[in-house]
Amino acid sequence: MAFTEDLAQFFDPTNGFAVSVTFKDAASATIRTANVIFTDATGAAVMFDNTVLAAVPFIHCRTADLAGVDNTCKVTIGAVTFSIVEHTDDGTGTSMIQLRK
Repeated sequence: MAFTEDLAQFFDPTNGFAVSVTFKDAASATIRTANVIFTDATGAAVMFDNTVLAAVPFIHCRTADLAGVDNTCKVTIGAVTFSIVEHTDDGTGTSMIQLRK
């Protein structure tokens, strides 16, 4: 029997961590809304081994909520719209999307 987890409880906005976002395509048409955990970039850039590591905004969400979403899409959180830089699926049913203002 395969193990399955109900991820909805982790992305419930009433838990104090999740927020609702809107995914839009390149033409600004709404694809879907989803609840995500948003982390804003507030840290400073750091130099490490000749590479600049910078804090960037990103969201964690259920992978199932990303149907039709790709790197050409935009993400609106509140009144701020972000471009998608990179999408990483960790194989557990959740994904991380790196954003850029």
